[in-house]
Amino acid sequence: MSKSNTSFIAILSVLLLLLLGLVGYQYYQITELKDSLSISKSKMIENEKVQAELNQDYQSALDNLEELRGTNADLNALIDNQKAELTAQKKKVSGLIWTKGELDKARAELEIFRTQAAGYAAQVRELSAKNADLTQVNTQLSVSKTQLETAVANQTETINSLNTEKKELTELKASMEKKNSFLSDKVSVGQVVKVNDINVKAYKLRNNRDAKETTRAKNTDYLNACIKTESNLVVEPGDETFYIRLISPGGETISDSSKGAGVVTNVVDDSEVRYTMSTTNSYSNEVLETCIDYDPGYVLPAGNYTVEAYNKGYLVGSSSFFLK
Repeated sequence: MSKSNTSFIAILSVLLLLLLGLVGYQYYQITELKDSLSISKSKMIENEKVQAELNQDYQSALDNLEELRGTNADLNALIDNQKAELTAQKKKVSGLIWTKGELDKARAELEIFRTQAAGYAAQVRELSAKNADLTQVNTQLSVSKTQLETAVANQTETINSLNTEKKELTELKASMEKKNSFLSDKVSVGQVVKVNDINVKAYKLRNNRDAKETTRAKNTDYLNACIKTESNLVVEPGDETFYIRLISPGGETISDSSKGAGVVTNVVDDSEVRYTMSTTNSYSNEVLETCIDYDPGYVLPAGNYTVEAYNKGYLVGSSSFFLK
């Protein structure tokens, strides 16, 4: 065999070996690709299976909640909130299946979803049962209320009848009391000792403690109030108290409890009247003249002063005086 033929055979053998190697490599790659496609297809089928279970459970949960929907606004609002939470949970599980490819976590979350859906349905059923019980109680209360209203209406009719009789008796009693009060007032007024004259003078103390009458407010150290009563033969002889009220130019009663001031009740209108000072004297049905001094303890304002005298709760006299 010639040298040229031997070289050709050698080259041809090398090419044949390379071709066989290339064919073997291509076969290996095709086999790996088939295996990879087979695995991907299996995962896809498994993912679709889990997604189908999720979709079925989700729709079943929504249907169960909708069956429990009624006329109670609070329960319906709870159902809407639960549906929103289930939708969020479904979205989370779907993300684990398709976006992250974490099928095991997706299955675990699917079990949580199922438990959550069952819990929501049980909660709504429990609340619905309680609501039904409350409705029954309300119905019973409504019946009891109607019965009570009927009983009250009957009692009201009886009370109105009694009130009519009571009103007639009250009017009769008031008429009799008015007559008795009129007679009593006549007797009470008859027991009052009226004051015909009230004279108040202002005095200033000199250095030797002698007093000098003054008409100026700023010079006044004390006031001297004198009253003169009328005779009253109806009054039983004994002590009589007269309450003197000094009213300042500003309309306020000069009143200091530490200086003998207090309160007397006006029997005419049952009002309380503050007085400035009081004097108690023995009365023997004749004209009584008595005086009382009053030290205000401060500089009196200038102006016109009103003086009132009370006996046994009645205003029995009044006058006025002026300080410059």
